[in-house]
Amino acid sequence: MSSSKAPRSFLIISIPETRQQSAVPMLEHETRSLCRTSLFQVPMLKVGGLGENVRLADDIEKADQQVEKAVKRIGKWLYDLIKEDQPDVSIERALTVNSATMYDYVRNFEWNHARYPPKISTGELLQTITTETSEHLTKLQARTTEFTNVCQAISSENKKQTGTLFVRDLSELVDPTHMVFTDSLKTILVVVPRHGEKEWIESYYTLCPAEDNLPAAVVPDSLLKLDVADKEDKENALYAILIMRRREDQLRTLLRDMRLGVRDVPVRDADTVTGREKMHRLTTQREERKADLIRWCKTFFGESFIAWLHLKAIRIFVESALRYSVPPNFKAVLCLPNSSSDEKKMLKKLVALYDHLGPSSSKYASEKVIYPFVMSELNLSLTQD
Repeated sequence: MSSSKAPRSFLIISIPETRQQSAVPMLEHETRSLCRTSLFQVPMLKVGGLGENVRLADDIEKADQQVEKAVKRIGKWLYDLIKEDQPDVSIERALTVNSATMYDYVRNFEWNHARYPPKISTGELLQTITTETSEHLTKLQARTTEFTNVCQAISSENKKQTGTLFVRDLSELVDPTHMVFTDSLKTILVVVPRHGEKEWIESYYTLCPAEDNLPAAVVPDSLLKLDVADKEDKENALYAILIMRRREDQLRTLLRDMRLGVRDVPVRDADTVTGREKMHRLTTQREERKADLIRWCKTFFGESFIAWLHLKAIRIFVESALRYSVPPNFKAVLCLPNSSSDEKKMLKKLVALYDHLGPSSSKYASEKVIYPFVMSELNLSLTQD
């Protein structure tokens, strides 16, 4: 299945049975060089009258799309998570159903009578499957949101640890014991681009000069260049200045207008969590969330896939009842074409073989080809075409 020419779709085809001849041997004979075939077991289900079946068929078609979308969303999450640790893992190995590959499960599909009792109406079966799928999607959304939030927090923290001095965490770079904090004075940190250092050194003390009854915002000769910049950010320098608290807001606004970074002196105490500690905690949380998400996806990918196969069987039954008769007398055949080109050849042969059953495939309705037999595609690609 790894060949680029190999299709990732099964075709489930329903052919009516007659007293004179079984339809399956003829279909197998005509397509033997183009695809692999096997019976697709569909139990006798309860259906209503024509009008009810028409409405039900429309509902099933919509549900089929919704369930397929759910299966592929869960499957893609699971595959992407597993690939983080196993880059070469194949989809077939990563995504299993009851310990079997998707292909093997489809080929050996058996109706689960306990979970989906055929004695209840097809409408009730459909409701059961759509409700299950909706619940799975809700749970997936909650778990993936938790995981994504942790990933975003790691990205943000990583930016603080490795970004420029404008954004990075300063708690491990600046020693606050050398800074001044009184009722009227405080030290702030200013990030200055290298190309503007000379101008900054010459003018910092003139910013917000004394006016009326207010003192100058910056204490003269309080400038201190910190030696962290050369190691952490070669584009910017970090300075400490002593300012008057009462003029802090005005000064901060002016510094930002000058496109300089204003940073508070980081506080250190017994409860302070360093950036390194926070990153370790977040990384641990991510691994825990990831492991939980993988476990959940493995379980509910299988559950959703099983529900999807049962929905396909229901769809084949209802559409066969509409097309052939009630109760329908048909055989469902699972076809796996050898390639995309062989699929086209196979369908052309089957159209010619069963043209007497109904409309030709050359006719279109709502941009959709009408075949003279009932057919439903089972596309196992993780991307929805």
